[in-house]
Amino acid sequence: MWSRLLPDDALYQGSFRLSEGLLIAEVREESVILAMESSKYFGLKGAMRALLDNLREGAEFGAMVDTLCARFDVTRDAAASDLAGVIPQLLAAGLIVHVRD
Repeated sequence: MWSRLLPDDALYQGSFRLSEGLLIAEVREESVILAMESSKYFGLKGAMRALLDNLREGAEFGAMVDTLCARFDVTRDAAASDLAGVIPQLLAAGLIVHVRD
C-alpha cells in the first residue's frame, strides 16, 4: 500500500513505540523528547506532536497515518509521506524503536 512512498517497505511492517529512558516535556506548543543516555533530543510540533500517544502505546505505520488524517486536514498520501520522512530520523536518534511482529 505504501510502497510508492516508502524506500523500504520492510521497515514499515510491525509497530513503533517510544524508547525506554526518555524524558518528555511540553514546552509551549512543542513536545521535546530527550534520550537520557545519549543526550539526543527531538522537538515535535503540530502534526508530529499528535503522534506521541500512538508512540507511547505502540502503533503501526498505518495507524499513525490514520491519526494524522483524523486530526488534520491532510490526505493519506501526504500524511504517509511526512511520516516516512520523520520515522527514520526518530529511529536514528534512538527515540523510538521498531517492533517487528
